[in-house]
Amino acid sequence: MKGNKGERRKICVESIVYDDSKMEACLAMVGRRIHAERIRQRVSISRLAELSNLSISCISKAETEQCRISLKALIKIAAALNVPVWQFLDIDESYLLGGTEESQNLKDCTNGERFEQIMKPAGEKTTALILDMVDELMRAMNRDEGEEE
Repeated sequence: MKGNKGERRKICVESIVYDDSKMEACLAMVGRRIHAERIRQRVSISRLAELSNLSISCISKAETEQCRISLKALIKIAAALNVPVWQFLDIDESYLLGGTEESQNLKDCTNGERFEQIMKPAGEKTTALILDMVDELMRAMNRDEGEEE
C-alpha cells in the first residue's frame, strides 16, 4: 500500500490481521471482558439485558463463550455499561501491527503525533473527512453534556 509520497507501508504478517490464531484468541476474550466489567460495576445479567435491550440468554452465551457476539450486541453492551467498545477488544497498535518498531513509536508519542503517524498514508481528502467527523462528534458530545446538566 502506498502513502502520499510514494512510501510503501510495511505489512507485518505477525499481526492479528494476518494471524487467525491471534484473531481467535482476541475474540475469545471478549466475553470474559464483558463478564469482568459487568461484575466490576456490580450489574446483574438481567439488568444488563434490560439496559442493552438484549436477552439474558444472548449476554450469558457471549460471556461464557458459547457463541460469538455480534458487533451490534457488543456496541449495545458497551453503551449500557458506559465503556468504550475497544475496552472489550483490548487491541492496541502493537497487536495490530505485530509488535513492530512502528507500533512502539506510536505508543511513545502524544495523541497529536499518533494521529499524524496513523494518518500518514491517508490522502488529504481522507484526513479532512476524518477531522470533520471528529469535529461533528465533539459538537454532538458537547450538546449531550449540555442537555444532561
